Amino acid sequence: MMALGELGFIELMRQADLVQRSTASVLLLMSLASWTVMLFKGWALLQMRFHARSAAPGPAAPPGLQPWAGDTAVQSHAWPYAGLCRKAAEIAARTEGRDGPPAPADCERELRRVIRHTLRRLESGLGVLASVGATAPFVGLFGTVWGIYGALVRIGESGQATIDKVAGPVGEALVMTAFGLAVAIPAVLAYNFLVRSNRRIVSRQEELLEDLVAALQMQRGAVRGGGT
Repeated sequence: MMALGELGFIELMRQADLVQRSTASVLLLMSLASWTVMLFKGWALLQMRFHARSAAPGPAAPPGLQPWAGDTAVQSHAWPYAGLCRKAAEIAARTEGRDGPPAPADCERELRRVIRHTLRRLESGLGVLASVGATAPFVGLFGTVWGIYGALVRIGESGQATIDKVAGPVGEALVMTAFGLAVAIPAVLAYNFLVRSNRRIVSRQEELLEDLVAALQMQRGAVRGGGT
């Protein structure tokens, strides 16, 4: 039986049965999955913010069209904004030589499809964080309950229910709850941060959409005015 000074996760795994080891493995996989999503999303967000600021439209730039769509790096990293500008340029090129870009409602409808696609892309991976944050504490609690049950069975079989014999096994089992919380808390914090960041990106897309629609309609007016 373990002494009080031998408490620890490694000692728990050394004496754990198949269920406890499986529970710890599940928590470890959850942690790896959530940290992979967090690092990937965080790095992509940093790149997006850097390239978006570096390509921000100047005072003399046309509203939204050229500053975002002309730079390959911006198209790659600041894709939520470059994608809108690219779609606006496609609309303008598709209708050039006729009556110019379509009506504002049609332009807005096509550009909003890009925003919806952007939102789906931004939300990819967030389900992993939400699932880990919601389930990891319960997985850890299951490991704790199972560990305490096993410890009590062993104590009962030995017939020595003194405090030093009970505290060690029960304390070891409680480590699983702490492990579950350590997996869940970063996932929940990252999920909330990424959801807020995604909302800001979509909000900025909405503002850019208004500028793009206005620019397309100015072009429409210029085409019609030049043809009269």
